[in-house]
Amino acid sequence: MVNLQILFLIATLLAISFYFIFLLRKSSPIPNSTILDKSDKWWICGLSITYFLISLIHFADFRTYDKAWQVENSGAQLVVTFNHPQQLSALYYSTAFVKGKYITSAVDPLNHDIPVTDKSANLGYSPFFRWNKLTFNNTQPVSSVVIRLEQGSLGINQFAVLDAQNNLVTDYHVDSSDNPDNLILNDFIATSIPEHMDNNWQSSTVFDEIYYATSAYQYLHDKSPDAWVHPQLGILLIVIGILIFGMSPFGWRIMPDLSSVFLVSMTYIFAKALFKDRRVAIAASLLMMFEFMHFSIGRTASIEPFVTLFLLIEYFFLYRYIEARKSGASFAAVLRYLFAAAISFSLALTCKWSALYSAPFIVCILIYGELIKQKLTVAVLIKTVFNLALLFIVLPLIIYLLMYIPYILINHADNMFSFIYTTQLGILDFNLHGLTYATHPYASNWWSWPLDKVPLSVYYWQNDTGLSSSIALLGNPSVYWLMWITTIMLGYLWLIRQADYRAGFLFLAICAQYLPYALVARISFIYYFYSVTPFLILGISYFIYLAYRSNKVLHRYLVYVYLLINVVLFVLFFSSLSGLEVPRSYTLNWLWWMRGWNF
Repeated sequence: MVNLQILFLIATLLAISFYFIFLLRKSSPIPNSTILDKSDKWWICGLSITYFLISLIHFADFRTYDKAWQVENSGAQLVVTFNHPQQLSALYYSTAFVKGKYITSAVDPLNHDIPVTDKSANLGYSPFFRWNKLTFNNTQPVSSVVIRLEQGSLGINQFAVLDAQNNLVTDYHVDSSDNPDNLILNDFIATSIPEHMDNNWQSSTVFDEIYYATSAYQYLHDKSPDAWVHPQLGILLIVIGILIFGMSPFGWRIMPDLSSVFLVSMTYIFAKALFKDRRVAIAASLLMMFEFMHFSIGRTASIEPFVTLFLLIEYFFLYRYIEARKSGASFAAVLRYLFAAAISFSLALTCKWSALYSAPFIVCILIYGELIKQKLTVAVLIKTVFNLALLFIVLPLIIYLLMYIPYILINHADNMFSFIYTTQLGILDFNLHGLTYATHPYASNWWSWPLDKVPLSVYYWQNDTGLSSSIALLGNPSVYWLMWITTIMLGYLWLIRQADYRAGFLFLAICAQYLPYALVARISFIYYFYSVTPFLILGISYFIYLAYRSNKVLHRYLVYVYLLINVVLFVLFFSSLSGLEVPRSYTLNWLWWMRGWNF
């Protein structure tokens, strides 16, 4: 039955696509619809490549977790036996896929237990794809170390052992009576001290990567993904990076990072379409390039960059639609924009339900473009409503269902529609009730996000010499702190002054993506504001446009100063956005601007 259901959906998708392609072929092109000239394309390439190179600074290791001792039978154990027992300062071990519970232990030459400390074994969640540290609580020589699976699944793929003087130890062997893949376990012995095994941002999963990177791995190994509380497209995009670069930090981070690069490009294109001024487009792109949240979250295996990119593309084509409709273009001519907007909306929705926040905006734009600005006969109105329903209801629904195909096949569902329906009920329950009573030290209220009141720390490390490494999710104050005044001024220009429909478009876009969070009762975090950020930047760019249009030297220099402040703040905070090691005193003295900041 599942195969027939999939074929039905694919056939329906093709039929709808061919129907609109047929309509598009009959329509005449829209005059003066070109946005970019040759110089614009060079600017887009230059800005995007520059951002991409910056984003690769202190980014991720290429070392993969693909080859690992992977077992699923309780009682299976890996034994590290030292040929010459000696005092050890630490044993580092790299875990691959872990789901369940395991214990670590050590003995001396007399087979007496040696107390050990292993924070990873007691994290409260499985230490997926990361370096872990086992320390010994006395000075006895260590004869062997055992890692034993209690329940679930356990994968290990490298060891690095340090003696009391922190020199690398290689005089040991690794054995197991359970070796399902017949691996040479001694290959897991590090012959040189691995990079980033202690300060492990570049080598291990952090933050929500424990869900998304792990779920991508599960897709590739025919396991049902743990991250089912969101639609699956974002995870499937992460899978692409892993297929190319392996199950490595670079592999699971590269696709979100490329999405953040495309966001820079798309910001330029959108700003150029809005303001027809290359200077404003460059300014908007620079604001996006040096936006803190954009940089930090775009370098992790997160679904946020995907949904934000697709939303920005959706709004871009909706703007192109309303602009063309206002200039007198026919419905057939603007179908190309509506079709692209519908596809973008569908892709955003298949990443995260927050894309639904744009639905009221879509309705408002379509009512304005088709009912208020046009005088339609009843027959034409019915045909228009039919086409719009196909585009923004039926098409997104079909694409949404199709993106669940890998999830359905892995779970061996008998009925595609009933299985997806049950899954959606679970997602709905999670969003309504799953985190209602949850607490978190970095939780924050929706109104506080533009104020950077509670940044979210996603990674922290510090050594005994005072060096530290941290990564925080917060907004660039030169952008986020202008949120309220920008939105109010856009609303004033549109509603009171009735000066410019572009101000109204940006005002509604910001409100559509932001205000629904005021109705969310469950725990929430500052990174939810990320999907609002591109529209806030375009809103700020509107006033940069007014400054340039005034032709006053002072206004132009104020824009330059503002952009310079934006870049300077990015450089100042770069260590806490990228995880670069700096003295802890630098972070405490220079970067903790507000009470409650802790990263």
